[in-house]
Amino acid sequence: MRLAAVLWKFLLNHEECVADAAGARAFDLVAVVPSKTPEQDERRDRLRALAGETCGHTSSRYRRVLRATGQGAEGRYFDPRRYAATETLDCRHVLLIDDMWTSGASGQSAAHALKEGGARTVGLVAIGRFIRRDYADHGARLDALPQVFDWATCAVHR
Repeated sequence: MRLAAVLWKFLLNHEECVADAAGARAFDLVAVVPSKTPEQDERRDRLRALAGETCGHTSSRYRRVLRATGQGAEGRYFDPRRYAATETLDCRHVLLIDDMWTSGASGQSAAHALKEGGARTVGLVAIGRFIRRDYADHGARLDALPQVFDWATCAVHR
């Protein structure tokens, strides 16, 4: 419930910013990044429930338009075969939600599948992020964050 509240509050304040950065005026469809295999995805339905039922800001626009194919590379690598769109998306603007962001590979693979399925634009919001201070520029990014959290601080247009 807390995660749904965070997503709801963030999108109320910043979905317009994410849409603008993606090249859309607004998102008319909301989807989630599936788990990496069809079996895992069927067992792990919490993110679908969060976006499709619990979060009132996304629930009316939510559709399960992605499926895991069970194909593609193992691990955290972009692979265009990992996911497939379940329907033609007719140039829609899609907000894609991921519940973890480590390398970005799953989100990028899912966005690719949406674009292949006909989405005009795809914007992605990760509601979980694993950060290692000693990896690449993560330490510098953490140090650059404002000291006081503020919902009004936009991650897109800082």
